[in-house]
Amino acid sequence: MSNQQDKKPVPIKFVDNDVESVFTDIVQINIDAEVVKIDIGIKSKDQLLANVSHRVIMTVPHFARFLEVGNGILDRYKKEFENFRKEQKSGNG
Repeated sequence: MSNQQDKKPVPIKFVDNDVESVFTDIVQINIDAEVVKIDIGIKSKDQLLANVSHRVIMTVPHFARFLEVGNGILDRYKKEFENFRKEQKSGNG
């Protein structure tokens, strides 16, 4: 059996009460030959500093798939937003 056949999707269990939500506009991405590190920064109360609260580490191939999915989502969002703006301008919204 090949490596590709061995890999089955891992089901994700999402229970809203078990997940801490954070908002940030501060993200730093570093890449090397093997992994991508995504640091999530949260501003301090005085807004003068951002502390890294989470680090996500992915292999480069997984990061590439993540970007492909993200680009697809962004493309759909842009189309929907463009249609919404056209409707607003024409008075249909």
